[in-house]
Amino acid sequence: MPKRSVKTDPPCNASDSRMRMMIVCERSIQQILTDLEQDFATMLGVSLATIRKWERGAGEPSGAAKTLLAVARLHPDAIREALAVGK
Repeated sequence: MPKRSVKTDPPCNASDSRMRMMIVCERSIQQILTDLEQDFATMLGVSLATIRKWERGAGEPSGAAKTLLAVARLHPDAIREALAVGK
């Protein structure tokens, strides 16, 4: 899998408000989660939209995807390791 860089806002300086810092942190977290979802979708061979449909209950994973999801639930480090190998 190609390595993606996470885009973040420039660091806040001391005069920035706490709210701005919270918004920057939230954006960073959202980007990281999206990247993780995309990596997981790529590993399963499905689109990010498909992953999101499953999360909403609008679709159901195939048998193979269900098995990988079960492994991810029980052994998340195995999934992280598998994703790292592909980078």
